[in-house]
Amino acid sequence: MEKQVIEAYFTKFQKEIVELKHELSAEKMRFHNSEQSLLIELFETIDAMENLLENLKQKEQDKTIKRVIKNIQSIQKKMFRILTERDIHKIEFPDNLAKFGFCKVVDTEINPELPEKTIVKTVKIGFQQKDKILRPAEVITIKN
Repeated sequence: MEKQVIEAYFTKFQKEIVELKHELSAEKMRFHNSEQSLLIELFETIDAMENLLENLKQKEQDKTIKRVIKNIQSIQKKMFRILTERDIHKIEFPDNLAKFGFCKVVDTEINPELPEKTIVKTVKIGFQQKDKILRPAEVITIKN
């Protein structure tokens, strides 16, 4: 009789462990999805700031606009610092050439003076966390 009680208790204990593992897995998935959603919203905010800065720089003669540009750039630096603290970095192209997987070509231009795949403009900044691409950069490249 005592053996059956111990086996029943042990079985119940194992069942609880399995249920807790499932709950933990589901909670990790919820957290990951929530984090990814937050990052996407943050990336979109950075994109909006980039577009705003581009538009303001075209009208940079006014002192007020120059101050607004500096303020926006300051906010943007803080956002990049927040990402850097979480080991998320902008995707860089030191040779200024598009790399498969790191960027998405959204348009091309013809310019025989520049090599094929040269990045002419970055439309959206790409981000990566260690070796994982969170969002590829969107670029315009040369295609001759």
